[in-house]
Amino acid sequence: MASGSKNDIVNRLLNIRLDDGGGGDEPPPQNMLPSNQQARQLVQIQEEENGEVSEPPASSAAIENPQPINNTGGRLHNWQATKTTVKDRLSYLFNNEILSDVHFIVGKDASQQVIPAHKFVLSMGSAVFDAMFNGVLATKSDEVELPDVEPAAFLHLLKFLYSDEVQIGPESVMTTLYTAKKYAVAALEEHCVDFLKSNLGTDNAFLLLTQARLFDEPQLAALCLEIIDKNTADALNAEGFTDIDQDTLNAVLERDTLRIREAKIFSAVIRWSEAECIRRQLPVTPSNQRMVLGRAFNAIRFPLMSVKEFAMGPAQSGLLDDREIVQLFLYFTVNPKPNVGFLDAPRCCMTGEELTVNRFPQTDSRWGYCGTTDRIRFTVDQRIFVVGFGLYGSYYGPTEYEVHLQIIHLATKKVCGSNTTTLCCDGTDDTFRAMFKEPVEILPNTSYIASAKLKGTDSYYGTKGLRWVTVDCNNGEKVVFQFSYAADEPPPPQNMLPSNQQARQLVQIQEEDNGEVNEPSSSSAAVENPQPINNTGGRLHNWQATKTTVKERLSFLFNNEILSDVHFIVGKDANQQVIPAHKFVLSVGSAVFDAMFNGVLATKSDEVELPDVEPAAFLHLLKFLYSDEVQIGPESVMTTLYTAKKYAVAALEEHCVDFLKSNLGMDNAFLLLTQARLFDEPQLASLCLEMIDKNTADALNAEGFTDIDQDTLNAVLERMVLGRAFNAIRFPLMSVEEFAMGPAQSGLLDDREIVQLFLYFTVNPKPNVGFLDTPRCCMTGKELTVNRFPQTESRWGYSGPTDRIRFTVDQRIFVVGFGLYGSYFGPTEYEVHLQIIHLATKKVCGSNTTTFCCDGTDDTFRAMFKEPVEILPNTSYIASAKLKGTDSYYGTKGLRRVTVDCNNGEKVVFQFSYAAGNNGTSVEDGQIPAIIFYI
Repeated sequence: MASGSKNDIVNRLLNIRLDDGGGGDEPPPQNMLPSNQQARQLVQIQEEENGEVSEPPASSAAIENPQPINNTGGRLHNWQATKTTVKDRLSYLFNNEILSDVHFIVGKDASQQVIPAHKFVLSMGSAVFDAMFNGVLATKSDEVELPDVEPAAFLHLLKFLYSDEVQIGPESVMTTLYTAKKYAVAALEEHCVDFLKSNLGTDNAFLLLTQARLFDEPQLAALCLEIIDKNTADALNAEGFTDIDQDTLNAVLERDTLRIREAKIFSAVIRWSEAECIRRQLPVTPSNQRMVLGRAFNAIRFPLMSVKEFAMGPAQSGLLDDREIVQLFLYFTVNPKPNVGFLDAPRCCMTGEELTVNRFPQTDSRWGYCGTTDRIRFTVDQRIFVVGFGLYGSYYGPTEYEVHLQIIHLATKKVCGSNTTTLCCDGTDDTFRAMFKEPVEILPNTSYIASAKLKGTDSYYGTKGLRWVTVDCNNGEKVVFQFSYAADEPPPPQNMLPSNQQARQLVQIQEEDNGEVNEPSSSSAAVENPQPINNTGGRLHNWQATKTTVKERLSFLFNNEILSDVHFIVGKDANQQVIPAHKFVLSVGSAVFDAMFNGVLATKSDEVELPDVEPAAFLHLLKFLYSDEVQIGPESVMTTLYTAKKYAVAALEEHCVDFLKSNLGMDNAFLLLTQARLFDEPQLASLCLEMIDKNTADALNAEGFTDIDQDTLNAVLERMVLGRAFNAIRFPLMSVEEFAMGPAQSGLLDDREIVQLFLYFTVNPKPNVGFLDTPRCCMTGKELTVNRFPQTESRWGYSGPTDRIRFTVDQRIFVVGFGLYGSYFGPTEYEVHLQIIHLATKKVCGSNTTTFCCDGTDDTFRAMFKEPVEILPNTSYIASAKLKGTDSYYGTKGLRRVTVDCNNGEKVVFQFSYAAGNNGTSVEDGQIPAIIFYI
């Protein structure tokens, strides 16, 4: 039969099975091979001795100084077949000579290392590499020297670009961050910064602040400053403080938020100046110390010291001249105070006694809590530090509350301070303290929201509240509070990171009008006939920065002119389509493409004609190679399977076959069997044959049966022995009436064969007729039942476990169901899950979840399988029934051996024994009293 007609059949059968409303619009391929022969013809398969290809090292330790993988001696071995995903394939090529087209000479002197790479992977992961290899001033050399980069850091960068894996540690994070910034790999930068954030503490806050300022990481810098503000003394005493640069020192000393006495700041600055003199190889003298401090010295706020602190320290240090010392002593002792040339604005260190503002003069009851938050808006007229709230407690008596506190900056929605804690009350209408972990700075004339979410019983509440409250301080000053209503508001928006300045310097950013780059269509329908994405006019726009994973970057390049180096002219006539692609991606995904582009007979052309391939199927293949996405449907599955086999993409073949398996039915079993044999898919063929065996009549009556080829027909008919199709028909299994009404009058048998078969039906001993008489699995005779209990009792309970009994028979039978006991309370319906399990292999031979109804008597009631279950002789099986319902009758005085007389004079002997792990059923007592079967 011609292949064209076969595929017309396939289109028709899939329409029948999936009801997609008509024939497919794709003509079938004309040169389908019956196996993976084409791939074997194109590619020399060179397997490793152990059956697997070499893998690059994957551990974090191994990456520090790995040797490149060198498989170029046998580079056409089919390593692609063992890597089923984009990530698997690219990860395998990391630091691997296979397909490499550039070598980096990284580092200098003894640490120098030569690292292989692939220009395509680097170009799609970094706008800087893209410009380096594909820009106007692109390098022509296959060797690139990078003396300023550490080999380990460069390998970390490549590992990320090839596999999305992040391998950084304390010893390499800064060099990796430098390398990521150098090549504008924003996602790796972010991982490095996150690592630094997670390891930030008082002991390294100053050093990380220096690095954050150096690498232009404002978020990390802000976190470092926050740590320094909250733990100033510990941070200044850390070993790394004296190693920071002068600009960082000055930036910290200018802050108003340091929580430490100024005298201690002065002592820390003296230590830094001594270390800086040593670094500059200067004598440690007061004049040199002041010189190296520069403007940082003027940021010390001497007026904030007490006169005693000043006299004991700075006045005797030699860093101040006499005039400055005199002016500062006058500042401490006279009014009005002279101008001393140093700031006297207070830092945030808290002084004086704890103060409280109370806004309610009266209390009442009761105030309930159902999950919402109590909030009040407030402002103050000078800077203060809030350490907690006073809250009302339960009016039922002593109680403990869970409370979540927050202070929120109204304009920015930033949470300035928060804590989840508990407060205990004594049942009075007093207020009870709920404290923050650390003071929260409140700036003057700025709106904040005080928020408390309580979980507990109803409480007292305040009333007659005041909008303005003035608090007298112990130093004679006053703080004025103003309160107003605070409505519930949505959560604050996420802060947006500033754009990468280095990427802007290295790469011309050409954004689209809407601020985003064009994306290829990803819907299943759109892939059938999409137009290629053409961004080559502005190809250096930094699209890489928006694609943070290998899969996102490759998916973006699917059917995209960016970086494309080959065009396929697919199909023919009006259906022809030009599709851009990337040789590297195809070579990585297919040994056939690898041979096409890199083998001994590699094509030199940038255009490849594929007249025998359907454009939609080729796009499905590319979509899979670029993104692991599978887009197949009834109209394209066969052409996609053909294309996957043509290019030896085993994983996509498997998806196509799985699709066909999931849509296998009686109406298309014969047609799919034909295709399974054509494409050398034994598993699919086996499933088709199984479907035909179990539903033979329906399968034979299906529309497509008459279209199958003779070889397929023969394969179906010869179920027990090999032979020609006609000789595989088992005429002796018919009744004499069936034979006389059909085959005897068909003209297909000669007279001698007809005579011999009639003799077979009527005489003994039976003659040899030349046709098999081995029974098939069709069931004959009447339904039979084996009953193993002569008596019944009550009652048998069901709490979840399964009732099981082990059995064997002495000849082949087909079990169709069980007889089960029902409720002794009266008419009831049970839910039951039936199984027959092959004991040796644990294979479930048959199962069904169904219901049965009982009438309250101690009879057995039928629970049936969906289809007969074949039971082989002298083989142990477990009959299993899991019931859900009320207590039932059960059998007792059970028999271990039962013989059943059959209607043909034969006997079937059942043997029963205990099956462990059940609800109590045994040979002597329990459920499953009857097995219903045919022979």
